[in-house]
Amino acid sequence: MLLTPAMYAHMTHHMMAFATGRVCVALEGGYCIQSLAEGCALTLRALLQDPCPKLLETGEPCESITNTILNVVKVLRPHWNCFAYYKSTSRSQMCPFTEVNSMPPMEGIEFSTSENRPEKFELIDYPRQDRHETKRLRKIIQNLVSKTDLSVSETRCSYVFDANMRAHQQGGHPEQPDRISAIYTRLSEWNLLKRLLRVPSRFAKKAELLRIHSEEYIQDLVATETMEEEELSSFPMRKLYMSIYMNKRSLYCALLSCGSVLNLVEAILTKQTQSGVAIVRPPGHHAECTKAMGFCFFNNVAVAAKFAQHHFSLKRILIVDWDVHHGNATQHQFYDDPSVLYISLHRFDGGFFFPGSQDGNIDKCGEGAGLGYNVNIAWSGGRMGDAEYITAFTQIIMPIAYQFNPELVLVSAGFDAAVGDPLGNYRVTPACYSHMTHMLMGLANGRLALILEGGYNLMSISESMAMCTSVLLGEPCPMLDSMVAMPR
Repeated sequence: MLLTPAMYAHMTHHMMAFATGRVCVALEGGYCIQSLAEGCALTLRALLQDPCPKLLETGEPCESITNTILNVVKVLRPHWNCFAYYKSTSRSQMCPFTEVNSMPPMEGIEFSTSENRPEKFELIDYPRQDRHETKRLRKIIQNLVSKTDLSVSETRCSYVFDANMRAHQQGGHPEQPDRISAIYTRLSEWNLLKRLLRVPSRFAKKAELLRIHSEEYIQDLVATETMEEEELSSFPMRKLYMSIYMNKRSLYCALLSCGSVLNLVEAILTKQTQSGVAIVRPPGHHAECTKAMGFCFFNNVAVAAKFAQHHFSLKRILIVDWDVHHGNATQHQFYDDPSVLYISLHRFDGGFFFPGSQDGNIDKCGEGAGLGYNVNIAWSGGRMGDAEYITAFTQIIMPIAYQFNPELVLVSAGFDAAVGDPLGNYRVTPACYSHMTHMLMGLANGRLALILEGGYNLMSISESMAMCTSVLLGEPCPMLDSMVAMPR
């Protein structure tokens, strides 16, 4: 078995999400001194909240561990709700793999107890490594050490915010200016702002936008700055823009929103900061190449991914979209691109929930070279909450993300699946968002950016972003008290 020292750091990091970070690590076995020392050192770094080093490329688990895991699930399913989604009608059908059903634990198997345990155990003659084997293993360990990136950025976390983005507004609309103000105020109330590096805002440049959006579309938006109110009010309908309102400052705010995200990503990739949050509006993940829709003008996250590829030559970028609405435009931009893995958790309702198409269905997995690099976790029916989101993260998102091994993680951080949101009607708690953030921090050497998308309950979005930010700063995750038993 080859378990790298870096893996111990990742296991420690994930354990620290529980019991509000109260973790005690006690040394037991380990008999290769160099490997033992490296593993202990990286475990300690994780306890100190330093970023986890990237793992080597992972492959398919071996048959033995697969059978072991499936057997454990089979035995524990009656006792733990997190395994309740393994549907069955009888004990023999608990696992879809027939070879597991014929393996222990089987009826009549007797486990070791105080009554049948032998009085003494035979001593084992432990194998000894010869000089050649020791030299071979030392080379493997030295190679692992040389490839382990232990660099740490100047600051742990940063933020970008500009009150001028409030200028895009329409009375009574859910995408209101107070969304970003409420988040900024809550970060201040929690004394988080003084611990964050403030990244300056800026406007997105035309050349940056053209990597995602068409020249004609950009020119159409530029023309709105000189339009009168009557013409502006009819402009979205005339251009077939769905769910869009505009005023003379809308383009100004959209450029500021997108450019500020690029500045945050640049700060992360130049190691000024390990991670960051972008408190920006208008949002972006519905904005198509040639069309505004869903309160969005420029696709901030998609432009940021292209920016990172163009200026920093990144080969693998992970985009996680936990906004309650499917990020149709982000999916379309990278549907045939294997360098960007797009994963979306969203309310689908058979395709009738906004944006109202089959593009967000589970069978939309990418095409061409990008086949498999588009993952839709599409829910229909029920009010999803912490149990469902944590299950999706642990069972689907994180295994895929670890195999993809990204160099940067961008989160389309919409909080409209949160408790009390008037549009999403889901019940994800702020604590759950912090746990999802903590899991993603184990990827890409901790290079992670949360970029605000939707979320229309001011209390929910401000609490949720504040909890995510505190976790990025190294604070422990709160307990998940709202985990609901999943139906059997």
